Amino acid sequence: MNCKNCNNEILSDAKFCNKCGTAVTPMEPQQTTLAKATEKWSAKKIFGSIGAIAVFILVFAGARWLSYEGTSKVIDEYKENKTEQKVVDYFTDTSSWKEFNSPVGKFKATFPTYPVHETDNIDTGTGLILKYDTYTGETSDGTSYMVNTVVYPAEVDTSNPETNLEGSLNGMLASNDGNKLISSNLIYSNGYRALDFLILNNGTVYLKGKIIMAGQTLYQVMVAYESKNYNESNYSKFMNSFNLQ
Repeated sequence: MNCKNCNNEILSDAKFCNKCGTAVTPMEPQQTTLAKATEKWSAKKIFGSIGAIAVFILVFAGARWLSYEGTSKVIDEYKENKTEQKVVDYFTDTSSWKEFNSPVGKFKATFPTYPVHETDNIDTGTGLILKYDTYTGETSDGTSYMVNTVVYPAEVDTSNPETNLEGSLNGMLASNDGNKLISSNLIYSNGYRALDFLILNNGTVYLKGKIIMAGQTLYQVMVAYESKNYNESNYSKFMNSFNLQ
């Protein structure tokens, strides 16, 4: 049997491709460990308004996603699974954007508000454990600025980043029936292969950003917004500020 995404030969009973991470068979929430984890974290299966933005965490199967219903609710409901950094005086002044440095994620970026940091390990059900971290800064109009990272174990082949990037994008699209790909393009970012994208969900919320494959770490830098709240200047400021350290 061969993977439908990269044509890699895989075992007949495999659930994931061991090369690009694409799911071999459709996943039902009650049937797989990964889907059960998704059910645990999902407050809603779709996000019809900015108050329920789906933040996609690109994992081994490329299909795990978190549904955010506001930063405060996430903090309350998932306190046991998160690591929240303290807000320092540097970020109490909201009159201008501030540079945020993450030794954990090995990046720096400029956020409009101090980002909430959450971290967890994902058991893929295949014996591989993935570590992910998310950093989210949300403005008063509900626009979310996000950096998500996933560390792939050494067992996952990342020598062909284009395959990993395409598998991740397809996983994002497949994770929600309301997702529609508007555009995508292979690029370079910070000296690594990357893919920029624009996705529309249910005709209301846009997800715009890029995916970067840097060695064994996958970065997703993106903004989630309603069309009426889109600010090209702020989007460019955030995206251009992202740098790997």
